[in-house]
This record gives sequence, structure tokens and C-alpha cells, in this order.
Amino acid sequence: MRTNTILIAMLALGCGKKGDDHPGPATGSGNANTPSVAPPSDEKGPPPKEAYKGKNRLLNLLVGTDGKTAPYEVWVRRGFKWGPVKLADNVPFGKASTWFGIPEHMSPVVLPVGAKADDKELSAMAYGKPDEVVTGLMMMSGGAPTVVTMYDVSKEMPQAPKPSAAGTGGVIVFAYQLREYEKAMTDTFGGSAFNVGDGTGACRSQRDPKMSSLALGGTSAFELDLPPGKHKITLHKWPGGPDAEKCKTAVFEFEVDVVADKSQWVFVYTPDLGKTLATVALPIGE
Repeated sequence: MRTNTILIAMLALGCGKKGDDHPGPATGSGNANTPSVAPPSDEKGPPPKEAYKGKNRLLNLLVGTDGKTAPYEVWVRRGFKWGPVKLADNVPFGKASTWFGIPEHMSPVVLPVGAKADDKELSAMAYGKPDEVVTGLMMMSGGAPTVVTMYDVSKEMPQAPKPSAAGTGGVIVFAYQLREYEKAMTDTFGGSAFNVGDGTGACRSQRDPKMSSLALGGTSAFELDLPPGKHKITLHKWPGGPDAEKCKTAVFEFEVDVVADKSQWVFVYTPDLGKTLATVALPIGE
């Protein structure tokens, strides 16, 4: 299967550091008759509101190698000008955080709930420019927690979704999280790549004719423009048999609620190491 690399522009870090935050030595002679002066604190305060730039969120689809899931947080660590601050609190599995900006010259990291700002991160998190909108998809990749960068809105990144055709709604299905569980997915669903159908036995077509040969799977998304209302989307084993048979027998199906002139991500993921599938839909850029 040919794939369409959506992004994996990951681990783009800013320049936050913590090397200049050590308190100075106490002053005074140490004589009992001469009181020591407490060392001045150089602890920095949080960034002011005007320092936060861009629009970012974290989607938590991380399943540990033990099959367990957990909530996570996003922090930026202390920098040259400001102290650490939490950007997203207690993001549950299968859910996305609210939108947050990134303070200038500071780099976001994902930490377990309750961790301290300077604890070792699970993953760094790339973020967009002030005029970009970014969804960070947190999942396992190569056996390690990773945040994959999804550009909702960008003038420069070609993988940012195009607007839907007038009067339709855009649906972009993405299933990259499944590739980590290829063996279990193959045993249960025939693989982690799929033909996409409409529930009637017919296959759906990619909205961009240049992508017509691509199935759903890995970094290859499946993009649709659909009329407003509810629509069934079915997934079928890839590559399948003859064209007339490819979308006859579904291995998974879900419904999307389409709004005219709006677009949405639909992330297909496994919550249990490949035993079952689920979806989460997020409005793109909203």
C-alpha cells in the first residue's frame, strides 16, 4: 500500500532551559553573633498572558505495553524568563484537552498526572507557529510514548487539511495509532489498513482523485466530503478481493455527524492492544 505521509513533524522543541535557576550562596560570616542573610530567590513567575502564542491541544490515545491507560498533563518547564507552568491538566484516555497557547521560548512536554515540572517527560510535544492550529496525537510508536503532530490549520504545512467543498462537511479518518499493534490487528481485523465503505457494500472514494489508490492505514488518511447529516462509514480488510467484493464484509463500522462547511478528524484507535476498535471525532481547528 502506498502511503501519504501526513506529518510526522515531531519533537520540534523551543529553547526553554533550566540551567540558570540555582540559588546563590547565603551571605554573612557564619558567626553566631552575626545573623546570616537568606539567599535571594531567583524563582521566576509564570508567563504573562501576552506570552502565550498559537492554538494547540493534546489527544490522549496512549495505551501502555501492559495495556493500561492513564490521564496525562502538558507542561512547559522553566525558561530564561519565566517559571514552569501547566498548560493542560488531567487529559483522559480517548479525549482531547482544551486549546492552549505556548509561552514564547518554552517547550511543552507530556508528564503523568501529579508529576513535577522537572520530572522526566513521557514525550516532548511539537507545537505550531502563532498562526497555526495543532493537534498533538499521543500514542505508542516504536515501543515508546510519542506525540505525533497533526496540523489542523497551517499556511505552510502541506498536510494541513483542505476545506471541504461548498455545502459539504469534511471528514478525515486517521488510524495511525493502530500500526503499533499490527500482529493483534491482523489476528482480529485482518491488519491495520482498511478499505473504506459506506455500509451498502460499496466502497467510498477519496475526495482527492490523486489519492484514490490509497487505503486507510498508517500515515495515510482517508478524506471525504459528505453532505450534512449522519453517515455510516465501514472498514474492510485490505487489500481485499476483486473490486466488487472489497467493501462487502465490514470488520468495523461507525457513524459520523456531518455539518456543512465544517471539517472533523475521526481517529480510529484501539483501547486494548488490538482487541477492539473505537473512534473519537474532533472538530478541525475549533
